Amino acid sequence: MKKRWIPLLLTLLMAVSLFGMTACQSKEEVSSSSVPGESSVESTSNEQQATESSVSSTQAAELGSSTPGNSGGPAPTTTKAGSTGNMTTKPVIDKNEAEELIKKLDLKGATIKILSHLDPNGNDARDLKSRFKKYCNGNLVFITQLYEQLGEKLNTMIMSNDSPDIYSLRNWDFPALMYKDVFRELDSKIDFSAKEWIGDKPKYDQYLWQGKHYVIGGASPSYYVWYNKSLMEDYGIEKDPGELEKEGKWNWDTFLQLARDMTDAASEQYGFLDNGGGIMYAFMSGLNVDLIKLTSSGIESNVKSPEVARAINFYGDLFNRYKVTYQSKNAVQDFANRKAAMLYDGHWIAQNDPIKSMHDSGEISFTHIPKVPGSADYIYPGSVGGYAIPKGAKNIDGAVAFLTMGQVSQAYEDEENARWQKANNLTNAEMAIVLKARDCVNLPTYSYGINAASQAFWAALDNLRGGSSWSSLTAALEPKVVKAIDDLSK
Repeated sequence: MKKRWIPLLLTLLMAVSLFGMTACQSKEEVSSSSVPGESSVESTSNEQQATESSVSSTQAAELGSSTPGNSGGPAPTTTKAGSTGNMTTKPVIDKNEAEELIKKLDLKGATIKILSHLDPNGNDARDLKSRFKKYCNGNLVFITQLYEQLGEKLNTMIMSNDSPDIYSLRNWDFPALMYKDVFRELDSKIDFSAKEWIGDKPKYDQYLWQGKHYVIGGASPSYYVWYNKSLMEDYGIEKDPGELEKEGKWNWDTFLQLARDMTDAASEQYGFLDNGGGIMYAFMSGLNVDLIKLTSSGIESNVKSPEVARAINFYGDLFNRYKVTYQSKNAVQDFANRKAAMLYDGHWIAQNDPIKSMHDSGEISFTHIPKVPGSADYIYPGSVGGYAIPKGAKNIDGAVAFLTMGQVSQAYEDEENARWQKANNLTNAEMAIVLKARDCVNLPTYSYGINAASQAFWAALDNLRGGSSWSSLTAALEPKVVKAIDDLSK
């Protein structure tokens, strides 16, 4: 099942606290050619839009599988800046500085238009309107379109000389839309060396194109490993994932061992359920890889990366070698029915029954994505998201003010976090996991922007879960990914 990413959650996080998150690693500056004057925006299929991000492939047979969780291939040798193994303190403005910024942002009641999927009368849209009024003294007007059709709508508005002032990016919009030359560069309008920006600059540098910023965005860590504490106690498990995490022992090896200990196929009890294939992206992100990579020369295929092979082999082994998981049509419900001890899914599942009641009673909780063996860090995959100013926007100053208000909210982080925690029904311990995870997001997974490559990869994964070897699948996948990349620049 290819599960849809939760776009409204990502949008809300972008507008509230995501601007203040620190990405684990900045990207190289990209020097790829845009198509001057071209403003046609391609829409993409939403088949895989929701999973946690990336796509990749490589020779599994060459690496094989060895010890549990090791799955062959090289061990990580670097610690990513900003990750849990190397936490850093970034400059953050205080409330006095925020008040001064708010004075400068004053739009005196001016209106800007935002193209988004949000219901203009819904809670999230009202929240954005309220924040824009509070921080910028401006009015926010929503132009609403279905998430899947936002690109087509943007194209129509640009071509009719009626551009919105702000565009809300989807998972697959970067880097694909950069080839279409539809956004304004931001460096002439935003001083990224200013105190309110400098701490988040590494995150925004992940969206550099031709050495310039076009997107104010980041990657939101919304997926975690849920686990049933009481079920594990029934099975005599000494240490659950949360306890292993506190000891620094929560990694691929202990994850797999726990999944094996909790699997009893005869009684249809399994150790783990992956809701939509997302944990495969987490495995790749922990090894700092995606199906594609951004380089100084543009976009390149990463299908033959040995790190990709290691991640994919481990994922496939969960199904075929160790048989600790299965394809579920309703993973959340199966988890609630105690058919699996662990589930990879978002924090939002605690908002509604049956998970809410189980969560409130203390039966279930969540913790970090397991580490790569040999790494000191918990690394999270990120989904592309954020905002950009389209070409033809009428109120540039208003759009810049909108982008800046996220930086202003840093000064009110405690209040914002408390409100967000309550809205998501999280315990203090779980909120601590969320806050820590925000500093552990690895590079966004750019492969969503190459639809044909993503579709080919998902088809390959279906075959992988069905028992095919990764080495037999990559030979056919590589030319499809290369062609998809080449087609972007045409």
